[in-house]
Amino acid sequence: MASGKRSVPRNKKISRKYVRRRILVLLVFLCLILGLLYGLYRLVAAGIAAIGKKQQLENTPPPVETPLSTPPPATDLPEQVTIQKDAASISAAGFTTRIMVNKQEVQTYQRPESILFGSDTEYAAGVKGITTFGGNHWRNTFTYGEQVVNEAKLSRSWEVSTGSLATPENGTWTGTGWTGQPLIVQWEDSVRATLGIYDSFKEKEGFTEVIYPAMDGKIYFMELSTGLETRAPIDLGQVFKG
Repeated sequence: MASGKRSVPRNKKISRKYVRRRILVLLVFLCLILGLLYGLYRLVAAGIAAIGKKQQLENTPPPVETPLSTPPPATDLPEQVTIQKDAASISAAGFTTRIMVNKQEVQTYQRPESILFGSDTEYAAGVKGITTFGGNHWRNTFTYGEQVVNEAKLSRSWEVSTGSLATPENGTWTGTGWTGQPLIVQWEDSVRATLGIYDSFKEKEGFTEVIYPAMDGKIYFMELSTGLETRAPIDLGQVFKG
């Protein structure tokens, strides 16, 4: 019984496989040749560009040094400078002013007690330590006391982890803000008894406390030399920043 399937001679099958392999080898060889030619082209182009740049630098004349002009003589300021701040000059500049006292508009006002921005040494006088950012209202004293420095090296003595505080906008507050400066106070014996610190610190001589408001809404309290908690954190639930 005759079959509808056509048979292919074995020699012809081998010949087709051989031709395919030869074509594949030729394609790989051509790719290698093209890659080498492209690499050679890039090298030649880079060399030509380097030679051109070198010739350009050689042909460029050196810069001419221009003598500096003599600055004009300084003008001495008058000993007394008068600044006009009368109503006419203020109005001429386009400004208007009004004085309100207890929701009532008045023509003039004199504060009963003057506000004075006192000396930095007067801030928290009598308290040993740093009681605000920058040490005082002038923000010019970030340290307290003196320290003998021998090796001029810093090392980490202890560390304390803080938490996080979620925001209504699906955000999270962490860390201690852009200042990152804790308050450090060496309490007097008479004050120490009123602080509510743990019993193990009430009799410690020279007790110095680190007070650290953080952005997780808590105020942390640690002992300076050990980092141990001196009292339970105060959880206010709002960010302390700056």
